[in-house]
Amino acid sequence: MSLHIVIGAASSGKSSYAEELATSFKHPLVYIATLKPFVEEDYKRIENHKKLRKGKGFTTYEVYGLINQEIDELEDRVVLIECMSNIVANNLFSGDRRENNYYINAIADDIIKIKNRAKEVVLVTNDIVRESTDYGKDTTDYIEILSEINKILVTHASSFTEVVCGIDMRIK
Repeated sequence: MSLHIVIGAASSGKSSYAEELATSFKHPLVYIATLKPFVEEDYKRIENHKKLRKGKGFTTYEVYGLINQEIDELEDRVVLIECMSNIVANNLFSGDRRENNYYINAIADDIIKIKNRAKEVVLVTNDIVRESTDYGKDTTDYIEILSEINKILVTHASSFTEVVCGIDMRIK
């Protein structure tokens, strides 16, 4: 019933680190894939991640919305969720638009419920730095929602590790 957050920029090595961490717990493994493919690059990324996981014993579920109610078999398992940025985008940009706090609370609560059911949860998330204030409203909202969810979840986490250029640095 522990949450381990792995954060990093794009292509930082955070997925590889998260998979190593998840497999180190020696319990049945569940991989929750959240990238909803739209373009060729998405399909290539998915194939690359499947190759990385091959032979490691993960049962994979593809979930594009909230996760907790979609999967029954979480108890006594290590759950690797890849990744929070996709969960936010999937929820924010599909269907009717709601207030930012709705997404922040619904997604954070969903992950906490998973944490309370699973043996261990390894959550991958992105470090998105706001370098400019010239973003449109949708992008600004996306960054705000992702940042707020990360802040909430780190308070529930047993560990928080940043990965930069393949180097992991445990912060909590």
